[in-house]
Amino acid sequence: MKQTNHNLSLETAEEPYKRKISFIIFLIILLEIIGTLTYHHIEGWTYLEAVYFSTVTLTTVGYGDITPKTDLGRIVTIFYAIFGIGIVLYGLSTVSAHFIEQREKEFIRNISGIASRKPTETILNKIKKLYKNTLQENDKTKKGRGYRSK
Repeated sequence: MKQTNHNLSLETAEEPYKRKISFIIFLIILLEIIGTLTYHHIEGWTYLEAVYFSTVTLTTVGYGDITPKTDLGRIVTIFYAIFGIGIVLYGLSTVSAHFIEQREKEFIRNISGIASRKPTETILNKIKKLYKNTLQENDKTKKGRGYRSK
């Protein structure tokens, strides 16, 4: 099957977004792995505790039930939180911006369709026409019953 130019341009427009999201997901997974291994070795936590703490830190939940006890663990956490939260927020803003841009394009398409239409009757003209029709129907009804019109 042949693809139209419109489909090709759409796919081309989506490519930078897909690459950016893929890279952000890769970075977040890499951060999780690095955080898990680091906390496992520095703090002596199990892998589950280390993954849990890494995830809670990156998502800014911060329950406080597990905290680093060593000075090195606290220093690592400072940098891990600053860089990790920044990357996660960048990912969220990228996804949000993409959806907002898609909605904006759809909105502009809809608005441009409305703007190109020729304006029909105004509401005031419609009311006048309706009023005239009502008066004419009333006159016909009166004539049909034997009333004289003035």
